[in-house]
Amino acid sequence: MVRTRFAPSPTGYLHIGGLRTALYSYLFAKKHDGQFILRVEDTDQKRYVEGAIEAITRGMHWAGVLYDEGPDNGGPYAPYIQSQRKDKYLPYALSLIEKGHAYYCFCTPERLQQMREEQQQKHLPPKYDRHCLVLSEEEKKTRLQNGEAHVIRMKVPDNRELVLEDLVKGPVSFNTKDVDDQVLIKSDGLPTYQLAVVIDDHLMEISHVIRAEEWLPSSPKQMLLFEYFGWQLPHFAHVSDVLAPGGGGKKLSKRDGAVSLDEFAAQGYLPDATMNYIAFVGWNPGTTQEFFSMPELIEAFSLERCQKAGAIFDYKRLNWMNGQYIRKKNVQELSALLKPFLQDQSWYREDDAFLEKAAVEVQARMETLVQGREMLESFYTRVDYAKDLILNEKMKVSEPIGQTSLKLILEKLTLQEIWEKESLQQTLQQIVAQNGLTNGQVFWPLRAVLSGKPASPGAFEMAYVLGKTETLARIEQGLSKMGK
Repeated sequence: MVRTRFAPSPTGYLHIGGLRTALYSYLFAKKHDGQFILRVEDTDQKRYVEGAIEAITRGMHWAGVLYDEGPDNGGPYAPYIQSQRKDKYLPYALSLIEKGHAYYCFCTPERLQQMREEQQQKHLPPKYDRHCLVLSEEEKKTRLQNGEAHVIRMKVPDNRELVLEDLVKGPVSFNTKDVDDQVLIKSDGLPTYQLAVVIDDHLMEISHVIRAEEWLPSSPKQMLLFEYFGWQLPHFAHVSDVLAPGGGGKKLSKRDGAVSLDEFAAQGYLPDATMNYIAFVGWNPGTTQEFFSMPELIEAFSLERCQKAGAIFDYKRLNWMNGQYIRKKNVQELSALLKPFLQDQSWYREDDAFLEKAAVEVQARMETLVQGREMLESFYTRVDYAKDLILNEKMKVSEPIGQTSLKLILEKLTLQEIWEKESLQQTLQQIVAQNGLTNGQVFWPLRAVLSGKPASPGAFEMAYVLGKTETLARIEQGLSKMGK
């Protein structure tokens, strides 16, 4: 059975790069009728961030990347948090010592620091000098009996070529002369990442490891450990980095907009749009199809179509795609999506019919739900604005023209009996035709006084949603700002 895993460290938020790795692992597993596992790798307790595990699970549920086994839903290989599995690792490390593949190291932090400084001065690669490898059995036994602080290191063979058959990058070669004698068990008794990940991948029967290419340098250490234990090596696939926009080949960072999944949700991105876009950051289906549901992504996904080079995260493209998904929602769906973004606003009032009526008018203009909230504000409350908003040099709306237009509009709309968009539009166009004015000289001032904002839905659309009484009141307010 195909079994993949996403194994984040709880050192911060779940970001785009991590989510994409999880998505690809999920898609691959489901494409092959397999299982997808979430495992939290928290062996580095110094970097643990409170609440990070909850943020990871919350983000994955929001995104629809649902795991079959994990910290909050259990499974046959529980627990799925490494710190809760700490008793499992030491016996494996001790077995490596017995086989001659690992050894005790008693070097103090001070000695290791001095060693690194000397290596830097001599321009040597930073590697452990194997000072403790040659200790006699008697000395090691004595120092252990005395309770001396120590770690367990892996013994890496000298000058041996290793080849990883990567499912994305193809064959990748490593020479062990460049590989350090990795610490496997730290002085506090906890395993390092390199040991724990190998043991857990084996015990949890992981068949395919799909991860970011930044983990590629750790592959030879893990390949050796699988060999030392006599276990079958999983298939590895290292997917390209997610790069910051603007070129330069720089990895996406928080400075470049790599925000948490919680922030994506708070900004009003839709889960299905977000995942559709993220799937394309480093993969393409080989067709012209742009919009995919999750079942369609599962059907189309393959590691062979993952690109080897880094993929740029383009917020403009994401915004466009999110806007397309918003436009596909019916009015009830859109209103339900918008409501949580409105309920904490002081100007919002509960009125589902009014919200649906207003939502239709902003649907085609919005790319995120937060933008929708900003556009809807004018429908619920009168926004204060300066007189200059009514004027527009490009549309030749001077102060006298603005006053004339608003007076004519007020006069006509006061007599308006049918308050529908089509009839309102006809009335405004009659004002244009009968008074030698342009569309801009009529529609701009009205839109400005109704919305109070430089950008908003059209004039007759706003008037229709606001209703006759509120529309006339806002026109009179605009005239008062013009001194009439």
